[in-house]
Amino acid sequence: MTSIQILNLEDNEFIDSVASSPLTSLTSLEFLSISESWISPQMTFRFPFQPSCWKTILSWKNFFMANNLFTTLKVPSMTLFNLWEMDLSNNSMRGELTTEFWANVPNLFCLDLSANRLEGSIPSQMDSNLSLERLNVAYNSLQGEIVFSDDAMNQNLSYLRLHHNMFTRNLSFLSSQGKFVHIGC
Repeated sequence: MTSIQILNLEDNEFIDSVASSPLTSLTSLEFLSISESWISPQMTFRFPFQPSCWKTILSWKNFFMANNLFTTLKVPSMTLFNLWEMDLSNNSMRGELTTEFWANVPNLFCLDLSANRLEGSIPSQMDSNLSLERLNVAYNSLQGEIVFSDDAMNQNLSYLRLHHNMFTRNLSFLSSQGKFVHIGC
């Protein structure tokens, strides 16, 4: 079973903790989806960050945990270089998008944190992630200025959903960006 690369466990009702499952022994795993499994807060999933599990976690490329009931955004304690797509939407998670979060997922292509209860602002360090093409943080309680440098805007970002938050900055910084496929504000 250690050769499994794609594991889709969507739409289940787990009765045991996912964190104590044999997932950490799947050393070839690249794609994990546990979306719509309605994992309750009492069965909170945590990345298995014990040193013995690092090889497994470092190989992940796609991580989908949408539509569960997690309550806290946990920041990875290691840099996940291979992770390029993460969907933690619709979980009622609280927390902030910290500088540490962005530093530990430097090669993200797609991030969906929509329909949670995230607070604070989008840190300016986010735009140092030049591989990010798709960002969805709609339906949260994010606030403050939207800080994107011209370099970040001229790189790969092509899908940006910011609506249903409390941002204060005028979106004129988007006026010269004709390449956006979708901007929801």
